[in-house]
Amino acid sequence: MSGEYTVGIEGWLACAWHVIKTRPNLILRGLAVMLLFSLLGIGLGMLPGGGVLVLILQITIGQVLQAGWYLFCLRLVRDEDATPAVMFEPFRRFGQVWLVTIVIPLIIAAGLLLFIVPGLYLWARFGMGIFAAVDRKLNLDEALDFSTRITEGNRLQILLLHLIMAVLGILLVIPSIFEMGNLGVITFLVYLFFLTPLSGTAYAAAYDSLVETKAGEEA
Repeated sequence: MSGEYTVGIEGWLACAWHVIKTRPNLILRGLAVMLLFSLLGIGLGMLPGGGVLVLILQITIGQVLQAGWYLFCLRLVRDEDATPAVMFEPFRRFGQVWLVTIVIPLIIAAGLLLFIVPGLYLWARFGMGIFAAVDRKLNLDEALDFSTRITEGNRLQILLLHLIMAVLGILLVIPSIFEMGNLGVITFLVYLFFLTPLSGTAYAAAYDSLVETKAGEEA
C-alpha cells in the first residue's frame, strides 16, 4: 500500500478507489472468476436436489474462493503482480483456510446474536483474520491473534468501515429482493462491478496499512 494513504476510513477508501481506477482490467478478470462460480451455483440449483448441492458448494469451495478474492485484492493494493490465478492459492491450504473462513464469521455472528455491542467488537477485532490467514499462511489461532494485534487502537475505524460497506450492500440488494424491475438490475450491477471491488480493496488497504503500522511500532 502506498504510504500516501493514511490509516483510517478516508485513506482506505482513497486507496481502494485508486486501485479501481488504475487496474480495472485485472479487477474485471477477478470478478469474472467470482461470476463463473456464481453461475455454476445457479446451474447446480436447477438440478434435482440442487439446493443442497449449492449450499455444500458455497460453504466449502465458496468460502475458500472468497478468501482467494481477498488475497487477490491485497496483491492489487500492494501494486504487486496479480492475476486471477492468485485467487486459487488458498486452495493449497484448503483445510486451514476453510476453518478460518468458517470460524471467524461464526464468532462474530454469535456475538451479534447474544449482544450487539460485543458482536461489533468481535467483528472489528477478528475481521482481519481471513486476510492474515491467506497473506501470512497462518492457522486459525495464529490468524485470530494476529488480527487482534494489528487492529488494536484502530477498531472503531475498522468497525465504521464494516458498517459503511454493510449499509451500502443492503441498499443495493433491496431493489432485487423486492423485484423492482430495471432498478433491481441496475443496483445488482452496481453491487457486482463497483461495491464488490470497492469493499475488497478497501478491506485489503485497511489490513495492509495496519500491518505496516504495527511493523513500524515494533521496529
